Amino acid sequence: MNDGVISSRILSFGASCFGFSVSWSSFEADYNTYFPENTNQLKIFLLTYIGNLLSIIPLELLGAATYILTYTNENWSHAYKMNNIGGLLGATLSSFNSFGKFLLILLSLSTIASNIPNIYSLSLSVQVISPIFKRIPRILYTIVGTLIYILLGIVSANKFNDYLIICIDVISYFFSIFIVIIFEDHLLFRCYSFKNYDFYIWNNRKFLPISIAAFLSSLVGIVGIVLGMSQTWFSGPIAKAIGDYNNQHYTNLGFQTGFIFTAITFPLFRIIELHFIKR
Repeated sequence: MNDGVISSRILSFGASCFGFSVSWSSFEADYNTYFPENTNQLKIFLLTYIGNLLSIIPLELLGAATYILTYTNENWSHAYKMNNIGGLLGATLSSFNSFGKFLLILLSLSTIASNIPNIYSLSLSVQVISPIFKRIPRILYTIVGTLIYILLGIVSANKFNDYLIICIDVISYFFSIFIVIIFEDHLLFRCYSFKNYDFYIWNNRKFLPISIAAFLSSLVGIVGIVLGMSQTWFSGPIAKAIGDYNNQHYTNLGFQTGFIFTAITFPLFRIIELHFIKR
């Protein structure tokens, strides 16, 4: 494996890891709102950052190390080829016999538990779309959301690994757009100060920004993602130009290109929006 291939895979893997971990940013306010108003901002940041750091990095390193060992362990390699990640986990725990099976059950249940924050935030996020959605009890959103991801899990079970990779990459693509818009708005247009936010108009759409700039820059960001992404079902021209090897695998730069395209266009669109719409 040459240096170009290694660099390509590191970029792809790094973008997926970052995109997955930064996904917390879209719904962290759902949980930080429970802190008292006078809570120190640095404390909130450190608690959030350390919580993500300690929960994600050890698992990412363990996963990478386990996969690397499939190149030297035939049993693990065969289990991964036959049953993807589940087979690999089963092979790594097979030496523990019954206790290993018990650990697999706990891992399966932990997957369900990890979806609880997502579904809880789903019930809040849907209500932001329109006031009419607030009339529906939140518990119904959690039930419907749970049914949807269970059905998707059943349908994708036979090709779980492929769908999982695609899903994680798509998540990272979305957040490349989301985080740069939030960051640039806070840094460039709010002057990096929460004093420039009016928290009393949070529920008054007549005074809130109508988000034309965010929408248009998101569309440009999606164009960047398409140009830089590399998946089994599609590879963009930028991905092919930078990481072409064996005409099969390319550098997945969807996160980076989406970030750059959005970062360049959002300030321009936001300046125009403020000039004509004044909010």
